[in-house]
Formats: sequence, C-alpha cells, structure tokens
Amino acid sequence: MRINEQNEIFKVSYPIPFYTQLVDFNDVNLQGFNSKQDAEHWQVRGCGIASIKMIIDGFQIYRGNKLSETYGEFVYKGVEIGAHCDRGWIHKGLVELAKEYKVSGQTFRQSNVNDVLSEIEKDRPCITSVTAGFHGGKMDSNGEIIKAGGHLIVVVGAELGKSFYTH
Repeated sequence: MRINEQNEIFKVSYPIPFYTQLVDFNDVNLQGFNSKQDAEHWQVRGCGIASIKMIIDGFQIYRGNKLSETYGEFVYKGVEIGAHCDRGWIHKGLVELAKEYKVSGQTFRQSNVNDVLSEIEKDRPCITSVTAGFHGGKMDSNGEIIKAGGHLIVVVGAELGKSFYTH
C-alpha cells in the first residue's frame, strides 16, 4: 500500500501476521517445544525465528497454503540447519530456512534507513537487527558506546520522515 500525502506511507501489500517470541505456557502442547525448560530457554532467544515465521506465514497466507510449523518445531528446525549460534540467530541461516517454503531473501551488512525503505517500497518485508530501545551507537550513562544489534524485528511499512511499522 502506498499513500501519497505529505507524509508518504509505504506498507507491504499482503498480511504479515504478528507472532511473539514469548511462549504461551497455558498451551498443553507448549507451542511445539519438547519441555517447559526448552520453552523457557528459547522464549528469550526466539526473536529471529519468530521474525522469519511471520514472513513465511505471511507468504503462506497470501498463497493460500497452510501455515508453517509451531513455534517450538520451527526453533528446532532452525537449530538443526545451523541458523542459530552462541551469538543468536544467523541472518543467512534464516534465509536458508525460508527457502524451504519458497520464500526468497537476502542478507545485507551495514544497511541503513534508506535501504530498509527501498525494500519496503519494493513490497518486501525486512528482518532488521536493532538494539533494545533503538539505542545502538549512542552513549550510555558511563560514556561508552552502546553496541548495535541484539534483537530482530520485522519491518512491514514506513511513514517517510517519521517512523517504521514493525512487528
């Protein structure tokens, strides 16, 4: 969707569902995790897999196909193909996982706001690595630079000059 107004808005034209990385512990199947301990472990490390699942399921809905596996099953599948390491989810590994669902993607290093806007304008949602609170590159109270990255989100739209629409 593109709105031509003073503050131009771009959004991907198909629905991207929102999934949280938090586990619903009331679910008797633990959303596909093998144990409560696994679910607890992955819910604080699940941003990457939740992000790629949102995009894959968006395409699945658009194509009229069934949704991907449960959250837990998806985590195990990602780990099995090497899409996770001790530092977190690997973007290239998430792209490889998406290929299994006929969803293509690319990884970019050192992208900026204009790169993300360009992808959204081309009707392509983006998984973007951000710093908690979006403070990466800024100084903390001790005068040290806050490292960039650490959390993955899905960008599904933007309002030029103002903000991004994210999941």
